[in-house]
Amino acid sequence: MKNNTQDNQEITDHPENLTLDVNSLDAYQIDDVNQNATMQNLEQSESRFNPVIFGNSSFRSGNSSDLPAQSKDSMSLDWLFTIAKQMRQAKTIDTLLLATVTEVQQYLQADRVLLYQLQSQNQGVVLAESMVSGYTPTLKESLPLIAFGANKPEDYQQQPFIAISDTVNTSLTFYQCQLLQQFQVQASLSLPIFVRDKLFGLLVVQQCSRPRQWQENEITLLYQIVTELRLSLQSLIFRNEQQALARVSEKSRQKIDEENIFQTTTREVQKLLNVERVAIYKFHSDYSGHFVFESKALNLHSIVGKTWDDTYVIEHQGGRFRENKPYVVDDVAHITIFKAESPQRTVA
Repeated sequence: MKNNTQDNQEITDHPENLTLDVNSLDAYQIDDVNQNATMQNLEQSESRFNPVIFGNSSFRSGNSSDLPAQSKDSMSLDWLFTIAKQMRQAKTIDTLLLATVTEVQQYLQADRVLLYQLQSQNQGVVLAESMVSGYTPTLKESLPLIAFGANKPEDYQQQPFIAISDTVNTSLTFYQCQLLQQFQVQASLSLPIFVRDKLFGLLVVQQCSRPRQWQENEITLLYQIVTELRLSLQSLIFRNEQQALARVSEKSRQKIDEENIFQTTTREVQKLLNVERVAIYKFHSDYSGHFVFESKALNLHSIVGKTWDDTYVIEHQGGRFRENKPYVVDDVAHITIFKAESPQRTVA
């Protein structure tokens, strides 16, 4: 590895736009968990899970350091306390992510550490990165999940991590090899970050200068970091969303006509969710309808005034929408048609 290490501590412009459905969470419960859980976990230096290697990677049975085991355990525990304190004190998501990747990269002496957020079933973006100079940055790059060794999100539910010790001697697809070579990656270790049982993203440690055998104690440390990161992220996301919803509510109350209320709502929700379009659709008496307001990215065509005569919705008089039930599509290429529902008719 290079001796002249230079951290790349850039981060996304507005990572606070990260979103999470936490309407069912209690703010006081989140704070209690965040404050109490970590310190008890960090006091146990032993691994609480059985590491499993993915692919052809393997662990060395020994450790290259000459430090006594007790000294290494003490150093690791001190570092864990230090980084956990920094993470709990982070006031914004960007400072949380920056502190995490920077501390991990420096402590493990890795060529690159990044934090990757999954944005769809198989695609995501690099939110934060700390790396030595001389390699191609991944910051803000949109990358497929397979770039880190997994073929699908479910792989991280079956494995506590995915480790590749040598990209040349590991069974990877041609496309995976291309992706790794693009960023000069020779070894990669990725741990999943689950928030409310959903894969939020990955903490990824990479070596670019040489292959690297990932040690069990390194993975144990990272497992503890991911646990603290998950709690801190959940707390900050909840706080950001509550503040944003309060702003939407306040601005809506200040408007005196329907048009201004709808315009304000679509604009603020678009910013809150960090999406390309938020629109309001108005039903007619026969359950056909049209779009009446929207807030959108500049490069998108407007849909205001466009009609949407959905035969199912018309036939079932609104279907699930009459019952205030959502219809969610994560990928329009794989739409699941919801079941026919008998409308609830009101007897006069």
